[in-house]
Amino acid sequence: MHRIVRALARLGGPWAGVQIAATPEQIGIRDGRRIRGRSIVTRDDLVTGARQDDAVVRATFPVDIHALTAEANKQKAYDNAGVKVQPYDIPYRALVAQDVDGLLLAGRCISGDFIAHASYRVTGNAVAMGEAAGAAAAVAAKQRAAPHELPWSDVAAVRDATRRGATLVELLMVLVIIATLMTLIVPVVRSACTTSFRSACITTRERAEQIADRHANARVGSRPCGQAISGASASRAARRAFLRPSSVGPNVSSSTSMQTGPS
Repeated sequence: MHRIVRALARLGGPWAGVQIAATPEQIGIRDGRRIRGRSIVTRDDLVTGARQDDAVVRATFPVDIHALTAEANKQKAYDNAGVKVQPYDIPYRALVAQDVDGLLLAGRCISGDFIAHASYRVTGNAVAMGEAAGAAAAVAAKQRAAPHELPWSDVAAVRDATRRGATLVELLMVLVIIATLMTLIVPVVRSACTTSFRSACITTRERAEQIADRHANARVGSRPCGQAISGASASRAARRAFLRPSSVGPNVSSSTSMQTGPS
């Protein structure tokens, strides 16, 4: 792994300075020991798409058996053992130990054969199993009963109530995130809009002043020599007439004549 990282760093460009931030404390193990439960998930359950009254989760992941030896890995890295998985249920009983009272399992260590394990061991299924095992432990403690003595309906009720509560919490979290984003975004948008509006106003005013200047210059050029006025005075008068029509009042006709020039 370190050799790979060093080789990437030598490439430079986007890889310059690349380094390993962290590594696991141990190598991940795909398969392991599985306890015998009060029900066993089997290959046939996957093929037939078994349904269970005490279903914890409906699994859909395909069989994924990786090569067992380095030599086999050179030939074929993984295989499905010819099994086409149909959606199947994992029962609560597969989470309850057969020979040890009070013991609940979740994840890849539940009761199942090798082929079934190659399908149900993935994270999504493990989450649902852990949720059911936690609910069962809570019910067992409250009823002072062993996990295998619990009616599945009682466990399912607690699990479903927990899910509804989790959904409400998630909704509240989403609302808080939206409110936070609005708090951050609205001032930025308001500032951008204000800046754009001001720029538009400035541009409009500059354009208006240019038009007023042209009218003033045209008016100065049309007066007889004895009646000529300074360009600056004419420009100021024209701007006042053009930019503030509400203040012109009774002199509108004179402004109009100044804009149209002599007949």
